[in-house]
Amino acid sequence: MNPNARYEYLGDMARIDRLSAPDISDRSYAVTANFDVDEVAEGVILAWGSRFGGFVLYINERQLCYEYVYSESQKHTLGVDFPQHPGKRVIQLKFERVGTRAGRASLVVDGAVAGALDIPRTWPTHGTTAGLNCGRDAGSPVSDAYERPFRFSGRSLRVTVELEDEVSHNPGAAYQAVLREQ
Repeated sequence: MNPNARYEYLGDMARIDRLSAPDISDRSYAVTANFDVDEVAEGVILAWGSRFGGFVLYINERQLCYEYVYSESQKHTLGVDFPQHPGKRVIQLKFERVGTRAGRASLVVDGAVAGALDIPRTWPTHGTTAGLNCGRDAGSPVSDAYERPFRFSGRSLRVTVELEDEVSHNPGAAYQAVLREQ
């Protein structure tokens, strides 16, 4: 496996700059969160970007929620039941590339697929409009469904992002495209 294909984050760690975060542009990837729950878990698991472009994975009111923000006016939302019980928990966001700049997101709770969502258009470049936060949404919020920072209440949060092999990707062109966005 390519050493740059797996990234690991811990709850409440420092914000990761957008160009230092994994390049998920036009590729399949999986986000896996492991944590412990005493009674009820809620809060942001992973926030990537802002309301202008990004995604967020969070638990709110017994729902595991995923929001993919393509732009300020276009977002896709998936919410599934999140049964609350104490102990070790594992949730996963699987994003499958289904075409050029298009994908399908699935939420997996404790090993079972709980729901899926088609995303017809994904970001064209590496790096959304803000950085990456684990265990809270510390920047400009990705979603208006919660009040930031909406800290995650579970314990020992560990999030892994695993990238599948790159599609024909030109890092120099992607970098130039991000600079043009500035």
